[in-house]
Amino acid sequence: SSSSSSATHILPALQHALTRLSITTPRLIPSPATQPRRASVALIIRVRPRPEDDEYLARQYDADGLPLPGSEVDRILTQSGLGMGQNDGAVSRAASQVGQPGLHSTLSSFFSLPWVKRGTPEILYIKRATRPTDKWSAHVAFPGGRRDETDEDGLYTAMRETWEEVGLDLADRDFVNVGQLDDREITSSLGKRLLMVLSPFVFIQTTPFSHHPELQPTEVASAHWVPLSHLYTPAPKWGVVSIDISTRLAPKSRGIRMLLQGLLGKMDFRCILLPNEPWAVAGEEGETETPSSEEVGPNGEKARAGAAAMTTLPWEDESKMELKLWGLTLGMTIDLLAHMSTLPTSPRPSSSSNDRHSQPSMHSILHPSHHQRSRLLPIPQSIRDATARLRSELHLNPPPMANAKAPSLTSVFPRFSNADVNFWIWICGFRYRTVIRSWQSALGTPMERRFNWSGLALAAFYSAVRRALIVALLLRGLGAIALLGGGAWWVG
Repeated sequence: SSSSSSATHILPALQHALTRLSITTPRLIPSPATQPRRASVALIIRVRPRPEDDEYLARQYDADGLPLPGSEVDRILTQSGLGMGQNDGAVSRAASQVGQPGLHSTLSSFFSLPWVKRGTPEILYIKRATRPTDKWSAHVAFPGGRRDETDEDGLYTAMRETWEEVGLDLADRDFVNVGQLDDREITSSLGKRLLMVLSPFVFIQTTPFSHHPELQPTEVASAHWVPLSHLYTPAPKWGVVSIDISTRLAPKSRGIRMLLQGLLGKMDFRCILLPNEPWAVAGEEGETETPSSEEVGPNGEKARAGAAAMTTLPWEDESKMELKLWGLTLGMTIDLLAHMSTLPTSPRPSSSSNDRHSQPSMHSILHPSHHQRSRLLPIPQSIRDATARLRSELHLNPPPMANAKAPSLTSVFPRFSNADVNFWIWICGFRYRTVIRSWQSALGTPMERRFNWSGLALAAFYSAVRRALIVALLLRGLGAIALLGGGAWWVG
């Protein structure tokens, strides 16, 4: 099937990314004294078994989700020296500490399990409840929230908020904290004011059985397991989220907002459109509703992890609309995909005379080499060089290490509905483009860890936006004055 074939290249990349995170010290951003607020989110990953593996899993695990003594899964885990699930989760909890020696072995053993090799990797998103006073109302997000004064650290905040919002206990033996992505700054007013610092933590579910969700209806409308194949692709399904820029520049003055809206238009953020097939939906009376197939699994206790993900719920009026992944959540998703994209590709074996008539690879079709292009159509070298520079300037080339699998690092940055504003952003954005090129070149190299690339790019981009908006407003003002003066001269 297409999902199993896509998992063939996604699973090794995912294992590489999680292993890389487990040994990488995240880039932490200290909170300034003027804005001490912090928040944490949990990126939870699981591998959904194939439906055909239900009988296999029933032979391998007991009713509590532990490997049966003497089973194939038990032998694999025992040979690795871990025995996950047989020690009440002590090893899993110890391995949850980033940099612990057992974490690499835990990941290697997990990804060597037969049902994992045949499964589909997925990531958990939530759709926030609709609230008039919440600026993130109805957005697609990761479970998480603000850090309380009583929280021990950011990791505790992510685990506490996930338990409160979704009902998943990330301290359970079935979950392992793999590591942490780089901190991100949440800003407003076009990047001028810091709201809080956000810390993303990555977890993986090590059991094939799904935990029963309990959504907090005041915070979460629904929860969704989304296959990584919808994200780790050179061509995800893109859409647009339009934001009225006037609300960000003058939120309190209605008259100024209307003026700015007419002068500057809207900001268009690119988003990835995801299938809306909820794993769980918050009911009207606070009860979490799930498909019946989620309630009972092959062993009578826990359901197979994919049971709910492949079932369409009966209340489909609102869920006909696709989910829109954009903004900060998209940025953190791309951070994870960037780690996956650093997996070196294995060299292709040299072709022989026996396969000269074989089908060309999809990579060779999408990205033909210079030699192939010159054979198809002779193009002068000067034109090819100019085209390459233009593609690089417009960020159309994939990052050097990405192999065109992950969306561009610049996907989170908006464009404007008025073309002249975009033009002036390009004129004023030399530093931004330099940062982006350096960021892309640094992927997979020691330079990647030396700078807060996402913060530098965000600051440089919105600095260019502010200058471009000033220029656009001045030119529009001068144009209006010239038009009025010309009209007065014509009438006079």
